[in-house]
Amino acid sequence: MEFFMKRNGADTIGFDIIIASGKRSALSPWKASGKQIEKGDFILIDFGSGFQGYHSDQTRTLFVAIPPWNNRKSIVSVKEAHDRALRRSGRAFPLAEVDTAAREYIRNQGYGEYFGPWNRSRHRPCRP
Repeated sequence: MEFFMKRNGADTIGFDIIIASGKRSALSPWKASGKQIEKGDFILIDFGSGFQGYHSDQTRTLFVAIPPWNNRKSIVSVKEAHDRALRRSGRAFPLAEVDTAAREYIRNQGYGEYFGPWNRSRHRPCRP
């Protein structure tokens, strides 16, 4: 992932790349373990790059096979929170309102304890 980003123009990675699976994909901070990826697992990939003083931050969630039924409510909730945040993005709204739109929806769906605060300490500055 780092090689690909740098080959395509990134100056640096924005922070340590994270890949977590199963229950560990909902825990923060993530630490490497010997856990093997299993059928039905969520796989979280969190990565970012730096370019000319700007940072990106991408998080993607994948599934091994079809996600279990008991996880589908959380999947739909995260998608709706994402869509609500997008509707608040743009020049008309402060960034705090974009974040709040997603957090409030997640909290109202009963998942607030899993949506922790943004962790500035794990992100590296782009410039030394």
